[in-house]
Amino acid sequence: MRRWVTRIAMGLLFCAITPALQALSNEEKALFDAAQLGDAGAVKRLLAAGVSAKTQGAFGVTPLMYAAESGDLETVKILLDAGADLHARCTVGRTALFYAIESGRIETAAFLIEAGAKVNVKSRSGATPLSLATARGYHQLIGLLLARGANPDSADRHGVTPLMRAAENGDLKAVELLVNAGADLDLRDRHGMSALHYAAQAGRLHVVHWLLDHGARVDVVDDAGQTPLILAAAKGHLHTAEVLLDRGADINHQDIDGRTPLIAATESGRLETVQWLASRGAAVSVRDRNGMDALAIAKKRGYEELARWLQAQ
Repeated sequence: MRRWVTRIAMGLLFCAITPALQALSNEEKALFDAAQLGDAGAVKRLLAAGVSAKTQGAFGVTPLMYAAESGDLETVKILLDAGADLHARCTVGRTALFYAIESGRIETAAFLIEAGAKVNVKSRSGATPLSLATARGYHQLIGLLLARGANPDSADRHGVTPLMRAAENGDLKAVELLVNAGADLDLRDRHGMSALHYAAQAGRLHVVHWLLDHGARVDVVDDAGQTPLILAAAKGHLHTAEVLLDRGADINHQDIDGRTPLIAATESGRLETVQWLASRGAAVSVRDRNGMDALAIAKKRGYEELARWLQAQ
């Protein structure tokens, strides 16, 4: 019983807090425990005794989800052979495949995919098996999911696609797999950010190179008018900024607030970045929408060394 209560509590990591879908008998709870432990023998005995493989517990979880989470392939196969629903979803829309991927059970996840698990199913948050596999860098699963028809451009509720996540993580192999499968370089999240924005903001130099080589627009702007260069400068990613400039980025582009890359770097107190941008021709005297130039911003924010340097220009 204690283990069951613990598993229900852990289930909150995956499924929303809702009332139990049905009261469970001791035998049904034992099936969940056995599935979670990967005790194939106990699972067989309980199923033979009449416990349904389709039993659903609190939050809509099933024994198959627990078996997938634990990664015991034999138990997964036994449950499926006994009629477990491969496509059953918990209360936040996750299937057994989600549980396997989330727990890093690559072999089990691959088996579920080969067994016919739906690859384009979405959770309430808009996550898909592909987005989970991409976030964790499981290249084998990414390739298998794409081969089975997973949509490379499926976005979550924030508009984030697997490509954006791979770019942010600096996972070039995942980026290549996704783009080769047709992922759109120009898609935007709900803030208008593209994969190049994500890569530049995270300082993923090799991904920035690759995206530009494959058609990403260097001065693409998000909903705030920010270019990848502005985001890179704000984070102090000098090498990334250099690549963007060398590929034609506008060093004095202003976003909707009048911020240039140099102003963005100043706001973050990044002296080295400001100096480098100035050496590349960035205008020091440009003012933002509030009428403040970089010097005024540095003084206001207490960046004394940066203010002294700007004053001397």
